[in-house]
Amino acid sequence: MGGCLILHDARIEKNIPLAALSARTFLSPTIVRKIDEGRFDELPPGLYARSYVKSFAAEVGLDPGDALKAVEHLLPGAPDPLPVMRELKGPTVTDRFLAMAARFRTREGAWRLPERDVREEHDDPGLEHGVSAFQQQLVRLGCATVDAMVLLAMNGAVVLVVAIGTGLSPSSLLRQPFALATLCAVPTVLYFVLFGGIAGRTPGGWVCRMPESQAHAPLTLDTILRRSVAPGSYFDPQREGMSRPALVGRRS
Repeated sequence: MGGCLILHDARIEKNIPLAALSARTFLSPTIVRKIDEGRFDELPPGLYARSYVKSFAAEVGLDPGDALKAVEHLLPGAPDPLPVMRELKGPTVTDRFLAMAARFRTREGAWRLPERDVREEHDDPGLEHGVSAFQQQLVRLGCATVDAMVLLAMNGAVVLVVAIGTGLSPSSLLRQPFALATLCAVPTVLYFVLFGGIAGRTPGGWVCRMPESQAHAPLTLDTILRRSVAPGSYFDPQREGMSRPALVGRRS
């Protein structure tokens, strides 16, 4: 019975009223009274009762760990909820990120495979192609946005240089739409010929990490022109890597 009142005796020795102890520990007066009277079996089960006892012991000058050991056998038993919570909360943010990265690497590699190989790795071809088509549209939109921003900045710089060289204000050049369109057409065409036709990817494709168009095809004039006017052709696996004779043979 003395073990039950170890916290009560320490409180009396310190001459701490129950009301003051409740205010210091932020515990309700009912909980403080139950601990002081040794009615530990009436405390809330689990970690709550143990935290209450530790708070009470710290305020009356006892070591919280020693006080808990002295009365732990009197506390209501309850299973530790933490393992159950770990099982119920599902994957962590790190697990989700690693899974997303693995799916991205798998799909990025699938873009480079022939269409027949991609279908063999999936049980539901219709579902896979639906998701792939949606992702391709998002990537294409991002690529077009980056290319548009680069072209806007490049053509703006050209207009500014022309305005400085001719002594005209940029606003006066903007009032000549036909001449301005002709001026901006040259760097725009060079942009797609150099990056899309020769290099295989525009800056938007590099930023969005799109697969290089016909990476192993010989750089003929026909290939460069087709890659320039159709920079998104590498989205179609059937067209990727085809030369002009292959396309002619398919039409025949």
